[in-house]
Formats: sequence, C-alpha cells, structure tokens
Amino acid sequence: MYLPGWLEEVRNHYDSPSNTNNKTPGAFSSTNYNNNHHEDEDEAVDSSLNYGVVIDCGSSGSRLFVYYWQQHTGEPNQLLDIKILKDTNNKTVVSKIEPGLSSYSKTPSQASDYIAPLLKFAQDHIPVEKIKETPLYILATAGMRLLPKEEQTALLNDLRTDIGLDFDFLFSPAHIEVISGKWEGIYGWTAVNHVFGKFNHKLSDDSLVAVDVGNKVHIRKRTVGMLDLGGASLQMTFEIPQTHSYIDSKIKEHVVEFNLGCTSSDSSHIYKIYSRTFLGYGSNEGRQRYSQWLVNHFKNNVSVNFVSTCCCIFIR
Repeated sequence: MYLPGWLEEVRNHYDSPSNTNNKTPGAFSSTNYNNNHHEDEDEAVDSSLNYGVVIDCGSSGSRLFVYYWQQHTGEPNQLLDIKILKDTNNKTVVSKIEPGLSSYSKTPSQASDYIAPLLKFAQDHIPVEKIKETPLYILATAGMRLLPKEEQTALLNDLRTDIGLDFDFLFSPAHIEVISGKWEGIYGWTAVNHVFGKFNHKLSDDSLVAVDVGNKVHIRKRTVGMLDLGGASLQMTFEIPQTHSYIDSKIKEHVVEFNLGCTSSDSSHIYKIYSRTFLGYGSNEGRQRYSQWLVNHFKNNVSVNFVSTCCCIFIR
C-alpha cells in the first residue's frame, strides 16, 4: 500500500459525520456520464476541476482511486489541495479487484483484461469532457517486486500496449512501473502527513521544528513518521529535520530529498526523508514464511502436537 491507500483510509477515519450530507465538488453520477449529459443544472462540468486516476497494484489485490483538485491559487507557499472524489451519495470513488496483478505472472497476456474493470469504473465517474486530460498512473508494489524481472516486464508491457487502445485517459508507458520499496514508503509518508495537515506551514498548536534547507532555516510543523505493513513488505519512513554530517554511506542510500512545492524556488516544502523497506516482511509473506518454518520444524517430529497461542494468532 502507498499514497492512494493511505489517503483514502486516513481521510475516512477523520471525516466528520456532520459533512455526510454535503455534496462533494466534482461529484457526478455514472448514469449522467454514460448518457453524456447532466440532468441537473448544478451538475454541469466545472472546467476548473482536474482529475487524476491511480491504481495501486498490491500483492493481494489492485485498488483504484480517483482524485480531483482545483487550479492552483498561485500562492507561492501553498500546495495543491488534492482530494479523493466522492459520488453523489458521498461515497469515495474507490474500487478493488482480487487477486494481485502478480498472480498473472504466468499468463501476462491477461493483465489488461484483469485491469479493465477498474478503468471502466473510473471512466464512469469522470466527466466525459475530462477523460482525455485525466492522467492515469498504475504503480505496482512488493507483490510485483518479488517476481523475476522478465515476468514483471511481460505484465507491464501487456498493460502498456492495450490500455491506450481501449481507454482515452492521459496515459503513456512511463505512467506504469514497479516502484521501489523506498518510494512506496515515501508515497505513504507523504499521504499521511498531507491528511494530518503537516504541510500547511501556518503556525498553530502543532509541534514545530527547525529544518535546514540549503543556507536557510525554516520553522515549520513537525511531521510524523510511518510504518506501513503491506501484504508483501514493510516500510519505515520518517523525516530527517536537520542536516547530519555523520550519516554514513549505508544510511545515505535510504535518504531522499525532494520538493513538494509547486515551484522549484519553494524551498519551504523541501523534505529530506529516510525510507527503508523490508521485502518479504509484509503480513501475508510473513505468515507464509512462518507457516513453512512450522512445517519444516515439526515434520520429522511426529510426537509434537502443540503450537503456542502466539503462533496460532499470527498464522490464523
């Protein structure tokens, strides 16, 4: 799981029930889309809204998320306010299919048929006039990283070839990839801190921290760290607020500096992040490895008929 999943889950957790009757900007019914018209005048397409589609191809399944955002205000230190789209019933426009994309490693020609229901779902929730300018990203995580490179390539190539033939999203071969564990952690960290408002630098009651960016020190909100336990990997990600001269080469390979600002001159949104991944230590892979260990450990000892309670809880 990376950014889309975190945004959806954390936002849902903190959404106020008092807002459930409010209509979400950009929300339309799929019926109106398919008929290429809008019955209600207030459902006319808002040309100021932009849409984006992300598919998170995890080890146990693939999830689709549709986002929308207004044009940037032009304020130099303000980020885009990206939100998950909700339909006319105020339900998030999210869909999931199982199993994971990696399950088709032996039949890669079926990859595009596998992903098609998600793309059709997204297409039904975006105004027809906006589809051709709506970017589509398909990002695969640890389930795909466990596959040999040639199997990864075969699956991705099938998607790259067929998606553009069947759908009109803004899509190029570069929009689909198997992301590294480092960036999976960074995307998740970014999503969590975005939802918690940590990138809004207006001074408040939040804990503050001094951050060295080049030759300038910024006083801004302290960000939160993140542990992401996925199906096939574990990510640990947190910000390094100060410049440390003692960071050795082994640590440096897990450190990334990037700018979340809308312009390269916006140094107030430059972050230095430590992100490390542990492939094979996700919940599903961990359970499978532990189950195999139990089998190997006890297979030659027929008298053993007891497994501790903690083991049973873990492998359930």
